[in-house]
Amino acid sequence: MSCKPLIYVALTTPTAVTTNNVVPFATIVRRRGCGINLSGNTVAITDTGSNYYDVDVSVTFTAPAAGDVTFVLQQNGTAVTGATATETITTPTTEVRSISFPATIRTFNNIGFDSLTLVATGVGVTISNATMRVVQD
Repeated sequence: MSCKPLIYVALTTPTAVTTNNVVPFATIVRRRGCGINLSGNTVAITDTGSNYYDVDVSVTFTAPAAGDVTFVLQQNGTAVTGATATETITTPTTEVRSISFPATIRTFNNIGFDSLTLVATGVGVTISNATMRVVQD
């Protein structure tokens, strides 16, 4: 029986992320199998076939300004269709919000590796906790 690749990464230190920037995941909490790893702020999947992966994202944050905060999962720099969530901040600095969403992505063996990043758009945020779990389906 083969082992399905899995990675669970986190950002647990309060970190400011300006608009249109990548959430800087810093810690591998769990990792199983080969072909999946954290490379800088990117979950890198090296796959020899075309496979599906389930992705779960969760972010807890505050914002220094009122407005919409959106998190977008990107694969190879392109937004994953439907893998986005938005919260509206009305009370800056004190309003703690959480966003979570699932997604399913497909890897393609002809590009070498796939990169997954989480991008914050809208108003900037201070993230107190963020996680991303990626497991082969």
